[in-house]
Amino acid sequence: AHFGKNVAIRGDYMVVGSPWHDALASKSGAAYVFHRGDDVWVEQQKLLPSVAEIDSNFGVAVSIDDDTIVVGAEDNDFGDDSGAAYVFTRTGTLWSEQQRLILDSGEVRDYFGSSVSVFGDTLVVGARRQDDAAFDAGSAYVYTRSSNEWTLAQSLNAGPGGPHSDIFGASVAIHGDVLVVGAPWDDDTETNA
Repeated sequence: AHFGKNVAIRGDYMVVGSPWHDALASKSGAAYVFHRGDDVWVEQQKLLPSVAEIDSNFGVAVSIDDDTIVVGAEDNDFGDDSGAAYVFTRTGTLWSEQQRLILDSGEVRDYFGSSVSVFGDTLVVGARRQDDAAFDAGSAYVYTRSSNEWTLAQSLNAGPGGPHSDIFGASVAIHGDVLVVGAPWDDDTETNA
């Protein structure tokens, strides 16, 4: 089930991805929320996607900040592995899906949702093989939340420096007003350095 493929923690809450879990279909995936009370971690809830397909791999990426959890998946809206990101929010002890994010211009193997990071009302979603800039160059998408609705604010890519296969967006992290995007195949200095 690949339980623990990705983990995230904030305060007394932890989320654990299990992207190969057969919860709703073969490898549809799941994510588990744990809460710490009296120095003991207890499973609070099992999160499942609203769209469950074979090989969705929901839980391939996870992030948590306060009462918001984001879970990445390899959904197939626009063909194999075009991807999605699911936002969950907590009311009391119950986590509920707030919104499912997909790219309007999604394509096969964009891997949108292969990395996610949330901080407050800002969310960044990596799409490591998105082809806007060049073949497999990758992109990262910044969303902001207003009135419980997430809206795309900006799309980022490595720009003209990397002609192809940078895999920009393979990892993302946000905290405060700083956003970092990994591009492990960027070869400005040497091939796939």
